[in-house]
Amino acid sequence: MKKILTVLGMAAMLLSCTKEITIDHHISAEFPRVGELSGVRVLFAAGGDADILVTPDGGRRVITYKALSIVTGDYTDAELSTLLEETFWRAPSRQWIIHTASPVEGTVLGGAGFVNCLRARGLSAEGGMLFASSNTYDKIEGITVSPLGFTVKVKEAAL
Repeated sequence: MKKILTVLGMAAMLLSCTKEITIDHHISAEFPRVGELSGVRVLFAAGGDADILVTPDGGRRVITYKALSIVTGDYTDAELSTLLEETFWRAPSRQWIIHTASPVEGTVLGGAGFVNCLRARGLSAEGGMLFASSNTYDKIEGITVSPLGFTVKVKEAAL
């Protein structure tokens, strides 16, 4: 009997101690509104109708438009490594696209998170190879191979 009273007493104590406590910490979070990305048509050809027209003169250059940077020209893998140090790694929040007319292995670019756009979409083009940084690849649409071109949604400015 003494054991039954002890068990009942402990059960009563446990039932009286199982109050739920809710504490409101008054925490709120606001996320910045993401602006509408504008579609920009890029074409690698001697002539045509595009927002950014890159003529295939073989010269090396970096073209910038809002948060988009397009690197074009012939590069070896060693030169691409140096180029990434001087451009991409200094501003990784920009949207980077690299176009090279000569075939490259892509290991340097792949190691930096670049995607071979044509290979990833099952395409091949005589106009060169096209790589996009990981924050840009999913914003590319409508790739054409003759002439090489695409539309990319571009952020207003780099972060």
